[in-house]
Amino acid sequence: EIRPRDWSSDVCSSDLLGVGIYSAALKKEKLDPSGYEQMIANTTKLNTPGKKLSGIAGVHAMTDVTGFGLLGHALEICKGSNVQGQINYADLKILPGVKDLAQQGFITGASNRNWASYGADVELSKNLTPVDQAILTDPQTSGGLLVACDPSVLNQVLQIFAEEGFGEAAVIRQLSNQANQSDSQLEILQALTALGYSEKEAQLALKQVTPGASVSDGIRLALKALSKA
Repeated sequence: EIRPRDWSSDVCSSDLLGVGIYSAALKKEKLDPSGYEQMIANTTKLNTPGKKLSGIAGVHAMTDVTGFGLLGHALEICKGSNVQGQINYADLKILPGVKDLAQQGFITGASNRNWASYGADVELSKNLTPVDQAILTDPQTSGGLLVACDPSVLNQVLQIFAEEGFGEAAVIRQLSNQANQSDSQLEILQALTALGYSEKEAQLALKQVTPGASVSDGIRLALKALSKA
């Protein structure tokens, strides 16, 4: 559980996504030898970093990514801790050839059922395609770990992943205590972080924005507050 006093956590994913799509292609005899080798390598890795990570005080939450896909298990952490999560799709590590296979229609039925079960609780960027959605909901056989940690221990977490053979582990965004914020407030926060401000700086600046202010006015007021900080 993300502890209430922790206003935000970095989120790391340890494994490459797309095993379910590989499996769908394999069943149709459309997965090449290289893809098959990748699939076996990915699904036979043990989540050995978990034991070491659990001993770090700054690790707030951890789960494996399996049948519900990355989105489903990230949502599981969010709901269990009453926080909101953001995932930057561009930061995800995806198995080679997975996007091409998904575009050819090799998508599992479980992926569609996953989206049907929790899609109402997820807001996807308008820039994402149905293929991107399929990858986010793709069920993972023996998937990697999804870890939420304090930014102060992020490098330590990534180092442990690397030492245990998960060099592809990456930061895919943050969880933050924004459950009660309005859509306009969230847009202001996203705009500020896109400009390079940290989540903490953005949250502090948001406190200077008049409740009910428009997004454009809110950004202007927040930037004014940040310039004085």
